[in-house]
Amino acid sequence: MKLMEYVEASYENARPGTIDFCLSEYLLMHVFEIGELSLSDISKATGIGKSTVATYFNSETIPGGYVAFKKALSTELGRNVLTIKNHMKWARGLVQDLKKYTTVSDSDANDLCQRMLSSRKVVFIGPKIFRDSMVTLISFLRFKGIPSRYILDSCMQRYEEEFVTMKEEDLVIFLLPNKTYTEYHLELVAKASYANAYKNCAGTKIYICASKNINDDKTGIIPFYTRNNPYEKILNVLHLSAFMFQKCVEMSGVDVNERIYVF
Repeated sequence: MKLMEYVEASYENARPGTIDFCLSEYLLMHVFEIGELSLSDISKATGIGKSTVATYFNSETIPGGYVAFKKALSTELGRNVLTIKNHMKWARGLVQDLKKYTTVSDSDANDLCQRMLSSRKVVFIGPKIFRDSMVTLISFLRFKGIPSRYILDSCMQRYEEEFVTMKEEDLVIFLLPNKTYTEYHLELVAKASYANAYKNCAGTKIYICASKNINDDKTGIIPFYTRNNPYEKILNVLHLSAFMFQKCVEMSGVDVNERIYVF
């Protein structure tokens, strides 16, 4: 496992506002700066005491101490980091190779990319099987200074505190290629813990659903056209993620020679 994958796991499993959450998010958003930062720098940037920051790097989650962490990360970045240009080459090739697995219209995908780039934070919620397909897109959003992460739908109730603090400029994307909106809504209502977390989510919600099934106000639904083959759905999501990564890069006008770290 890559070193930053431990940080990613800490971020995904931590509750908002906790030490692990704040420090993990900071590290993921400043991965290329870590080599030049001291414990004091991180402490000042996050508002967390220096001794507490030091403890984070000596915990079961991130063992070994900060000096060892920086040394190991330097080696890891040297081996794994590519430019955005290289990732774009991969994305374009993937979009072309998987063209027959296109499931979302270009206009819907473009609109969603514009929403993501203008959001304060982006949270994806979906099954574990689709998580790895989204990592390059999530990494680019972080590169753009937009905190982003993937939450497993089976664990959604654990993040109720985060949903309560969200604002309209925060974007929550429900990735539901296996369900219609109605099926998902009924599931939420049937499980009290899910319902509470969902009801208290103040962010803007987008649903990428298995069909044109529409909610009452007919907004926030992106139809996901696909057959029922579960293996194909992985390729459908991979194609969509690569396409959105490509479009987000183009829309943002970034220097494609900049480096990006994909965990």
